[in-house]
Amino acid sequence: MQLAVDEIRTALHRDGMGSRPLPMLASAPRSADLHGEQLVAPHDDRTDLDDSAIGQCFRGDIEGVGTVEFLLMYPDSSCAFFAGMQRVVGKLNGRSGSFILQTNGTYADGKAGADWFVVPGSATGELRGLHGNGGFSPVAGTSVPIRLDYNFED
Repeated sequence: MQLAVDEIRTALHRDGMGSRPLPMLASAPRSADLHGEQLVAPHDDRTDLDDSAIGQCFRGDIEGVGTVEFLLMYPDSSCAFFAGMQRVVGKLNGRSGSFILQTNGTYADGKAGADWFVVPGSATGELRGLHGNGGFSPVAGTSVPIRLDYNFED
C-alpha cells in the first residue's frame, strides 16, 4: 500500500500537481465504555434530548484515549441522532499530543455510524497543525474500526 502511495506522490510532483501533500490515513479499532446517559430536555412528543459521556481507547495508528460528550436526539425508540466533541490524547503514527474531533452521527438498527473532523487549531504537542476528517461505518458493538484521513500544515 505504501509503495502505491509513494508512486502517486511521485507522479503528482512530476506533473506539477503535488503542491499539497496527500492526506495520510490512520486506522484503529476503537473500544467504548459508556458512562451513562442523562435526560437533558424531555419533550411531550417523545423527541427527548439526552447527553452521554463516553470513554474510548484507540489502538493502531492512533494510540491513546478519548473522552467524548454527546448530545443525542431520539425521534423514536429505534433510532437516534448525535453530535459530540471528543478530546483524543496519545500518539498519531508516533507523534505525541492531543486533538479534538467534532462528530455527527446516527444510531439505527442497533448500529452507530459517524463522521468527524479535527477541530482547527485544537491539536497540541507534536500534533500541532493537524487537519483531517474521517469516522466509522455503522456497526454493532463496542469495538469499532475507525479512520482518520489527515495531514499537517507546513
